[in-house]
Amino acid sequence: MYVILINSRSNSASSILTVPTRQRNRSNTGGHRRFDSSGGIHELLMSPFISPIERIQQSMEKREQELQQKLRERKQIGQILSSNNTTTTSGTTLDPVISLKTRNIDFPWRRGTRIGQGGAGVAFRAINCSNGSIVCMKEIQLSSIASRSLPSTYPEKLRRIAAEIEMIMSINHPNIVRYFGIEKYKRTIYICMEYCLSTVNEFLNDIRAFQKRAHNRKSNSGLWSDSSDQDDEINTDNVRLAPSLNVNELVRGFVKQLLQALLALHEHCIVHCDVKGDNIFIANQNGHYIVKLGDFNLSHRLELESRSANDSDSRSTQFGTLYFKPPEPEYVYQSDIWALGCTVIEMLTGKLPWTNVTRPHEERIYIQNQLLAKKGPPIPDELKTEHEAYDFIQLCLTPDVNERPLAKALLDHPYPRVRTDS
Repeated sequence: MYVILINSRSNSASSILTVPTRQRNRSNTGGHRRFDSSGGIHELLMSPFISPIERIQQSMEKREQELQQKLRERKQIGQILSSNNTTTTSGTTLDPVISLKTRNIDFPWRRGTRIGQGGAGVAFRAINCSNGSIVCMKEIQLSSIASRSLPSTYPEKLRRIAAEIEMIMSINHPNIVRYFGIEKYKRTIYICMEYCLSTVNEFLNDIRAFQKRAHNRKSNSGLWSDSSDQDDEINTDNVRLAPSLNVNELVRGFVKQLLQALLALHEHCIVHCDVKGDNIFIANQNGHYIVKLGDFNLSHRLELESRSANDSDSRSTQFGTLYFKPPEPEYVYQSDIWALGCTVIEMLTGKLPWTNVTRPHEERIYIQNQLLAKKGPPIPDELKTEHEAYDFIQLCLTPDVNERPLAKALLDHPYPRVRTDS
């Protein structure tokens, strides 16, 4: 082995000195390796100076190119495929190679704080590094889903889900949360979505809590001055809450927007399957409150779509959320309408449907038995004086799926047609 000493003051070849050192580990060929003056060191000396930062950048670019090449070789970029290499001699498929035929996220992003966690993944805030805006990123672990699925049906199920994601991303509707792109890294899918400030449940509950506090303060003081009106207005994530907000009128406007969102989805042959207050998000546009239907629960669908076909009750007992489940076993467009009726109860009362007739330890069995008997949640007595809302909820909760109206017909109902200025 040689130590190469370079004299920077001299440009001659004689400035290169070779000093022999003790070789601890000799190669099998024996002797010492000598450098050819026509290449290697000579080219290094004659090359232009490269700063350390430039070297690091070149190294990172090279590493990124190598990573992309490996992903292409593993078929993790491109269309969803089931690899022929995953079939063993016994004919058992081990683990399909899956990649998504969808648009990649076309901007650099940085992971932020976690928003929530589900059975198949987590949701977290992310920063769009190109413009500093905040987006929502959903992380889905395919490995945990694949371990509980039938290998023979898993690729086809994922193809259907990927096609649905592609369809959702193509929808540009003001009352539907935008899907910006999707990326796959190894066995993890990242779905980039529009970030909203809060759910409609959180928004309406904040209004109720604030109005209750304002009412108690007014009762205690016996006086409500104009100055206190301004003092008692609060801002929550750029959403102004004031005593003048009317929850019932807000819900009317929200119902109309939700019907428009469902109509857009159904026209694209998409059934949401999990309409509820926690999946409806609030936004403030030019001083007007609007709702956006989102969280299509794709991670939950991935898991359920991969279950055994012999589990005939898997969709009727697991798909969606129990409190908002329809009586029909298979989800159709009218199933979203049933869930909307349950959601109207939730928005107007601040309580889940069914909660006034069940006990916590027996609610699941009770609700399932009621659904088998084609019965829906009872409409709370406090809503019976709201005639238009009561009639609208009854239509949404029509037991016979064939007689239950669709979103287009319900838009003509008096309840969502009322104009609000909120």
